[in-house]
This record gives sequence, C-alpha cells and structure tokens, in this order.
Amino acid sequence: MYYSENGNWDDYEPNMMYDLETSDKRNRYIRYGCKIMHDEKVKAVIGNNNLHLLAQSKFVAIDTEGRCKITKMPIMIQITNGKIILIMKYQEYYEDIKNFLSRKTVFVFGGNNEFSIMKYTPPSVVETQVHGLSLKHMATEYYNQSVKFEKPSNLFYKNKYWNYPSRQHYIYAAFDVYITYQLGMTHRKEI
Repeated sequence: MYYSENGNWDDYEPNMMYDLETSDKRNRYIRYGCKIMHDEKVKAVIGNNNLHLLAQSKFVAIDTEGRCKITKMPIMIQITNGKIILIMKYQEYYEDIKNFLSRKTVFVFGGNNEFSIMKYTPPSVVETQVHGLSLKHMATEYYNQSVKFEKPSNLFYKNKYWNYPSRQHYIYAAFDVYITYQLGMTHRKEI
C-alpha cells in the first residue's frame, strides 16, 4: 500500500480492505495520522517480508499490534525509516525480523513492554517514551495540537481486528510507528 492522492489510502486493494463501521472511523488521531502521512508522502507496504526496503536505513522505529492467544506474541509489527512503513505478520517472519533488527538502531515507545511481548530485544535501542506519557499525549505535543489526541475505543483493540485489519487499523498502526520514529529522531538529536 502506498500513500494515495486523496489521502485516505483507498487505492490499496480496495476489495481486501474494509472501513470500520464504528465511531472509531472518525477518531481524530487516525484521521490526522492519515493526513500527515499523506502530506509527508510516506509509503506503507503491507504484507510479506519486505525488510529489504529498509536495508540501507541505520535507524528504524518499531511498534506491534494485537496478541496471539496461544503464543502471547504480537500479531503484526510495523517498522519504519520515516519514509517507508512496513506492516507485516510478526510470528510468520520472526527470525527474519530478529536478524534485521539486530543490525539497526531501533526506536521504540514503551520498550520494556514491547520487547517482553516480542520475546526479543535488539542490541541497540532508543526509548522514545518520556516521563511515562502516552504515545497519544506525546503526539499531541509533537504536532502542537490544542486538543489532545484520544485513543480509539476498547473495541478497536480486539485481536480479531488485528488479524483482519480495517483501513483505520492500518492507518492507526502506521501512524503509531511513524510518530515513534519522529520522536526517536528528535530524542537522538538531543543526546
């Protein structure tokens, strides 16, 4: 999936992607994320192992979504270099992901939790969470928003949606990792 001309990512496999029919469809964080990524011409690539697209990147950010009931590991992982976002199944590509991340400086938000769920910690990590603030709170500050971004409803986070994501789930996941990367690059410059 790549950014679309109209900014709503409609052009990616429209028969395979559906719109969420809940109030979360209008969530401001998701809508703002879609606009920002469109304006910044961020490309998103969904599915398969496309790690080669980020091979030359020294810095990447990661985030995961959903949890498998059996393994307790993530259902999906998002990885970005700030220009390309990869969204792929985590367990299916676990070994490739570990190998890839072992050669990168990895920005992460809430790393202790994230890495315990991933069952892997890369050797070079930069934590982007400060003072226990939420990602939505930090995104609100980063983008100088007067109204705080809110998380979607609890229903939005059910695993069934991460197994078969809606357009809004993909945008949410992509924006989470995109803002993590932006925070990481800012934090790196402050060190």
